[in-house]
Amino acid sequence: MKVKTTQSRCFICVNIETTQSRCFICVNIETTQSRCFICVNIETTQSRCFICVNKVYQATMAQSSVLVLLVLALGVDLAWTYTGHYENEFDKELNFQCPEGQLLSYLYSIHGNYHEDRRWRFGCRSANYGTVSSSCQWTPEYVNNYDGAVSYLCPANMALAGVHSVHSNYYDDRRMKFKCCGHSGFKADSCEMTPSLNKFDRELKYNVPSGKVIAGWVSVHFKKFEDRRHFMIVCSYST
Repeated sequence: MKVKTTQSRCFICVNIETTQSRCFICVNIETTQSRCFICVNIETTQSRCFICVNKVYQATMAQSSVLVLLVLALGVDLAWTYTGHYENEFDKELNFQCPEGQLLSYLYSIHGNYHEDRRWRFGCRSANYGTVSSSCQWTPEYVNNYDGAVSYLCPANMALAGVHSVHSNYYDDRRMKFKCCGHSGFKADSCEMTPSLNKFDRELKYNVPSGKVIAGWVSVHFKKFEDRRHFMIVCSYST
């Protein structure tokens, strides 16, 4: 992962190697006054695709870090929830929500080549972030089309607390919705996108580091594998 900051621009790039071509995903965060642009740029040897999501936040630049996105939590784990079972069957609806006052902190997934789909497990935890607001919301619409990229950020002052998706046997892909919950009293220190959490057709396993929360979800679909590579946008926080 390469991070470059110049005055009011921050680039976070992740390289993906495929068997036939080289492509990369870039999240381009520009902070000029109060506007933040997050772009997913996919380049292959044959074509070029740009998918951009515009978000408006109050953003400032502080030396080598860009302060954007949210106001959330830095803290010590107080509670942990993990059911130990998959939240969906292959080809079936996925609908998961963390218990009240908790946020997503663990993701596990396996891919089935017969179904060309993934099953998911999730874990949640609370943190020492003070008063938890009751402000939670689901995205009103699906954030992606079948075979299209997911590029989603929670609204300001919120982090991921739920995932919903439906599968299409025609496309062998999923459309996704997300639940975000808000918290108060803390400031963002830095935000970044993780490297790819999985290889195509392989297991995915991710523990959110202590003191961080998931602020967004990025994924890209490749028809050759009928699978997605997933990335999380995570933020750390301080008072």
